[in-house]
Amino acid sequence: MKLITGYPDGNTISLAFERRELDGRTASVSSITATHPDWLRPEGPVHPLALLGRKTRLPALPDVPTARELPVDDRARAIIEAMDLPYQLARPYVLAPGLPTDRQKALREAFMAAANSKEIRAEADKLSLDGSPLDGQTVDGLVAEMEKSPPEVLDYLRNLLTPTTR
Repeated sequence: MKLITGYPDGNTISLAFERRELDGRTASVSSITATHPDWLRPEGPVHPLALLGRKTRLPALPDVPTARELPVDDRARAIIEAMDLPYQLARPYVLAPGLPTDRQKALREAFMAAANSKEIRAEADKLSLDGSPLDGQTVDGLVAEMEKSPPEVLDYLRNLLTPTTR
């Protein structure tokens, strides 16, 4: 596998994929279903290998394993878990450090109420967007898990994902 860099954004990567300049890519399922729903049809050009950022399989893709199902030993499991954690966060919203606890609590509650409202859910469904918001406590736990990742695992991932010139 060769890591190809230089594409400025996801749309350009998708165009390169359609032109067969690339043999594969990483992308969120919600992004593909929103922009190229035909890609995930059985006869489509995309055949997902594994899902990152999920602890369970997607009902729409029951034959596609989660990345966490794949490891064969403890080292592989540690690598997959470290690689998977940022994808669980997807697109986090963050608050400034030092925000008073009562304001933090109020903002977190308001965010979850809005994200789970019938109106927002209906709009997300209409746009084929995944709507699985994580509450602040869950996000805090994921960040804490990331901080526990062994340095040798992070070094391995850094080397794996850093493009090289040949």
